[in-house]
Amino acid sequence: MQRKDLKKFIGGLNTDDNPSQLPDGDYIDSLNVRTGSSDEQHGEGNLETLQAELGLLINPDSLITYYGDAIGGNFVYEGYSEIAIGTQIWMKKNWDAAYPGSKVYDDDEDNADVYGRLYTHNQIMSLDFVPDGWRVPTEADMDILLTYLGGEMLAGGKMKEVGDSHWTDPNTGADDSSAFRAIPGGKFDLLFDLLGENCLLWLQDEGEPTAPTALNGSEITAVTFIANWLMVTGSDGYYLDVATDAAFTAMVAGFNDLDVGNVLLKEVTGLSGSTEYFFRVRAYNEIGASISSNIQSLETLAGNDWFLPSKGELNAMYTELHLQGVGGFTDNEYWSSSENNDAHANDMAQKQFFNTGVQSGGYKTETGNDTRACRAFTSTTVYALRDIGPAGGLIFWKSGNNYLEAAPSDQSATQRWSNVGATAIGATAQGTAIGTGQANTLAIISQIGHTDSAAKLCNDLV
Repeated sequence: MQRKDLKKFIGGLNTDDNPSQLPDGDYIDSLNVRTGSSDEQHGEGNLETLQAELGLLINPDSLITYYGDAIGGNFVYEGYSEIAIGTQIWMKKNWDAAYPGSKVYDDDEDNADVYGRLYTHNQIMSLDFVPDGWRVPTEADMDILLTYLGGEMLAGGKMKEVGDSHWTDPNTGADDSSAFRAIPGGKFDLLFDLLGENCLLWLQDEGEPTAPTALNGSEITAVTFIANWLMVTGSDGYYLDVATDAAFTAMVAGFNDLDVGNVLLKEVTGLSGSTEYFFRVRAYNEIGASISSNIQSLETLAGNDWFLPSKGELNAMYTELHLQGVGGFTDNEYWSSSENNDAHANDMAQKQFFNTGVQSGGYKTETGNDTRACRAFTSTTVYALRDIGPAGGLIFWKSGNNYLEAAPSDQSATQRWSNVGATAIGATAQGTAIGTGQANTLAIISQIGHTDSAAKLCNDLV
């Protein structure tokens, strides 16, 4: 792809398929894409004031990419009615906007109702020319359309309105099987010409892509997050910057002008907990790169978002992960964060045997029991049980957008539950409901006289 410094148009949908009457570069019965050249609004040489059409980009996240620049004259035209062709959406009718300096064929306003208006290249490239959400199409857009319709040699007939209501006879090969319903709106250069004979459509100059729109970061942990952004049409990929300051002077290692390829998200790793980060993106193609997007900021979670599971959470791990043969659990005893009985102070903690599934008490100060941390998170991404979670562990519980994720592997089997014996950790200790482990873990490590434990080991996991 090369930068188009001169004016550009497409011409074709020819009314006469006699090759001897076609200009150089035109194909029989087709819509042809070629480069014209003129820097003047009116002057000798190639065409420069042509039938103008507009494009639209509605929902870049959907399976259909929406484009505009649609034509047709016999549709009932209300608003911006559209027609789907392949993966694109085009306007049903020539754009009719009384843009300053535009023209109506033969200066007859009745022609605008049927054919739309005629515009210069400078007009169609103006920022205020297109209605909200629409854009002038690119050569790449037109290539997609022509390819879908069978190529340049076949597309014309599939796009032309049938009959001679608007096309001069003979309208060879027209069947309008695409419902594009192209009609010949003609042109104006030094004079009005080609009404009924040619449909001529502007394309926008192609250069570096426009700036992307950065979206909120997601899947935030203490050490990672996902950077997200919207698609930019005409881009081949994106550059990502991540920094700890909004001026992007303190860049995160590995994320300075990082080429992430043609994707719409990227996991950012190697971060610190409880730290504010900033990210921005730029789109690029063969011609160059866009300016930077808007800046998004977020704060990573604290390093203690991991915790020792409650006995209910531990049983969910046993049921959903160990019994399913995933998760890497041994047939050993695992600590939970629940005491055996919190009705009175005692030195018994709760553990589960993964060879039998039985839960029982154990001394808080004993060692030899494995530990497996877990974490809670909320996500708009839909996970299934046993999917890999954003921190690399396995999902073992879900409720709506709320999830629990087990750490990727066991922690030390030499840690004790607590070195504080005859102290209850609180009213939540005996609860079997999902979600008590985090409170229990904090209660364990805040006990007076506590020094270290399996709970502290989980809480410090990053």
